[in-house]
Amino acid sequence: MPRIAGAGQFPRRARADGPALQGLLALAIYLVVFIVGFALPLLRQLGLPQVGQATMDPNFYIWSWRWWPYAIAHGLNPLYSHQIGAPAGYNLAWATTVPVAAVLLTPVSAGSAR
Repeated sequence: MPRIAGAGQFPRRARADGPALQGLLALAIYLVVFIVGFALPLLRQLGLPQVGQATMDPNFYIWSWRWWPYAIAHGLNPLYSHQIGAPAGYNLAWATTVPVAAVLLTPVSAGSAR
């Protein structure tokens, strides 16, 4: 039986040449699935201040990022607040308030305050 030129080479060309190209192809597929599955639904909610606020944890972090600079600027104890846990207040030493990030990002968070 005569050989046809180029026969048998198509399957080799259709496959990815190496593991790096296979990894890039997998990354591209996962990225498309992520954008379609997760990012596109968020486009409808871009005007909302916080997306997906189902629990109190995000609200507490937003409050604590503003609390640390406020307490320091007004000479208050930043580890204790009467603004939450009223009337007795709350000891913030037992909470994860991220004080270093809150103080370092004060210029960013102060610009977004109303």
